[in-house]
Amino acid sequence: MRQRVGFVVPSTLIMVALLAVGTISIATTSRALEATVATDAATSAATEVTTPPLPPLPPAEPAPVAPTPAAMPVVVPEQTPSAAPATTTPEIMPIDDDRPEPPPNPQECRDVRRQIRDQFRELNRFEKMLRKLKLDADLQKLFEIRGKLKGFDIAVAQGCTRERLQDFYDEQAWEQINEFRCKADLPQQFVQIERELKRLERSTTVKKLDAARLDATRLKANIEEMRQALVAAKSGIAAGSCDDANDAMQTIYEGKHPGEMNGVIQRLYELGRQLIRVKDAAVREEFAAVLQPVIDAANEGDFREANQALNDIFNDLQRLLMRVISSSRYQYTPQLEKLEGILMEKLEGDRNAAPSAAPKQ
Repeated sequence: MRQRVGFVVPSTLIMVALLAVGTISIATTSRALEATVATDAATSAATEVTTPPLPPLPPAEPAPVAPTPAAMPVVVPEQTPSAAPATTTPEIMPIDDDRPEPPPNPQECRDVRRQIRDQFRELNRFEKMLRKLKLDADLQKLFEIRGKLKGFDIAVAQGCTRERLQDFYDEQAWEQINEFRCKADLPQQFVQIERELKRLERSTTVKKLDAARLDATRLKANIEEMRQALVAAKSGIAAGSCDDANDAMQTIYEGKHPGEMNGVIQRLYELGRQLIRVKDAAVREEFAAVLQPVIDAANEGDFREANQALNDIFNDLQRLLMRVISSSRYQYTPQLEKLEGILMEKLEGDRNAAPSAAPKQ
């Protein structure tokens, strides 16, 4: 088909129209995007926070320069392969010697003052003996000790401190008082003990010992032991050794004093004479069995133990024996068992206790 000049095909017009519409849509969309971007930029600028600048960093210090090997030699310790690894020992803080000591116990203060009073009492007693013996040098020493004790007593009374108590302890007054006892008191004890020994030997007849049921051979051995102790004590005094004299006297102090020996013998003798008057042999054996532990203690040389045990029951036992002698029907068993219990308790208590010491020094 032949086309006319200026004639446009309809399909071409439709394509041109579509292109024009697409171009307009693209332009409209582009302008909308530009407006949205502009709005977001304005909003971000309105809400932006300005951060101040940070201060400048200080200049770095130069690192310390290590000494050269020539200025500071390095010593490498010798290591033993088998040595254990070193452990860290905690440091011990030094003791502060300047800290004040705690005050002493009030009871200790009272005990010290009581001890000083006892020492005053002993000094007063020995003063009379030293004057009688005309031991002027020892008498002057006694006055000096008494003056020191008075000062200690006043100081402790005014304020009991550890230092003042230690001053008293350091003086060792009892040891000095014991020297006066050695020179003044022991010689008088020697005279008294020798006198009692002679009386004991005169009074201990065979008949009396048989009634007391005591072993005469053992008694003579105990008396001889006392005589030897006196000889040793006198030798100690003559040599100027109070310690040796006191050690020798322990034999007498610990149970073999002649006064205690005589007391045991006399009481056992009296009880033995009463037992003979009891008609019933079985009753006599019961009372004798109660007294046997006392007799055994005396035969072993423990006269102090035997004497103290008899002190607790002697009078009651005598009265009980008199009632049994007066009436064979008297019910003595409960009382006798009670006295036996007292006696055994005393004997066992004395055996468990420490040996008696010498008089307080």
